[in-house]
Amino acid sequence: MLKQRIPGLPHLLWWREESESLIYCSKRFSLVHADRLLTSWFEELTDHSLQQPIDLYQATFQLPEQIRQVARHLLDSTIAWGLEEEKEVNPPHIWTVPFSSDIEPLRISVGGLSVALYCQDVEIMAILKELLIPISQSQTTDKLLSTQSWYLIKESDSWSIGDFHQRWYQQLTDEQVIPLLVDQLQQRSYQQSGYQLAFHGAAVRYIEPESRQAYDILIPGSSGCGKTTLALALCLQGARAYTDESITLDKKWKLHPIPVPFAIKQGSWKLLAEWGSKDNKEINDTVFERRDGRRLRYWWPPKPFMAEPATMAKTIILLPQYLADQETLLRPASLIDTTQSMALGGYQQENTQDPNVIPSYIDWLNQVSRLHINYANANEAVKLLFKHLASHND
Repeated sequence: MLKQRIPGLPHLLWWREESESLIYCSKRFSLVHADRLLTSWFEELTDHSLQQPIDLYQATFQLPEQIRQVARHLLDSTIAWGLEEEKEVNPPHIWTVPFSSDIEPLRISVGGLSVALYCQDVEIMAILKELLIPISQSQTTDKLLSTQSWYLIKESDSWSIGDFHQRWYQQLTDEQVIPLLVDQLQQRSYQQSGYQLAFHGAAVRYIEPESRQAYDILIPGSSGCGKTTLALALCLQGARAYTDESITLDKKWKLHPIPVPFAIKQGSWKLLAEWGSKDNKEINDTVFERRDGRRLRYWWPPKPFMAEPATMAKTIILLPQYLADQETLLRPASLIDTTQSMALGGYQQENTQDPNVIPSYIDWLNQVSRLHINYANANEAVKLLFKHLASHND
């Protein structure tokens, strides 16, 4: 898929893939999937030099209304044709920490993030100390020079989480407070990592045993698509984890590790039991609950999380789809399918005013392997993937 410019519209880049395309507007910082009709319409614009913008505006009337709005959105960044206004962001809850920081905190480090965590509840603190052993730090660790102070505070029958100045979450139950804390560790770690783009998804490093070729396998997707189960199965069969939730990419499109425990939902507990992980105490027995009601346990993979990789690796983007009773199937994924899947899962761009980030991202996607994997059994899916990698080591 080649990158092209549309004559007379220097703020637009497009990538054609068969009868559809991706179009990026550098003025609006937006990437749009153009269907066959809109692609054909823009293709006509490349066949002749453009006249005045008003001519383009009139030309859009030949398009159906919904597609017309997209075309006008791309053509002119000075007029907000049918765009929704940005939603007002609620300010953080201001609070005063109701106890001093002279109690002994739990000190933890995630990537470049160092946190001194204060909590007066003995039971919750005991759970945290056991759960976060792999990322716990001693008081003498040099990294603690830039430590942030976080607080878990129980008021009446509910919990709040925040730092010394702001209450980030409140009205949390005993089961919800730790999942929200782990989420914060994850999010704030990647937000200060110097990332360029971050996506919702898992990522692992796998070394093919015969060729010793290293693969960074990125598994993006929305909740429920099977990404965590697939990453879990990969780790149980020798892969090393980068992350369970946030695929964080730097300006060279390299992965940033975020070592926090995997959040394993109830549907995947059986997979862990089959591999004997519960007997090996790799999974925490405590059952937690997200605010959406889903129950989970936390699990540390058998091998240590990846550090910043010293060796190069081939990148594979794996788009999972879990459906019960379906055949395990691996097939190529188009560029359009890949961008849609990664965007639907959720993403964040560090510098939203840089018009070069998204075109660079699309160019990078063009260079890496992209695969769909449909599965009902995670172990069978991993076997099929490993077989594919062993036969594609050229």
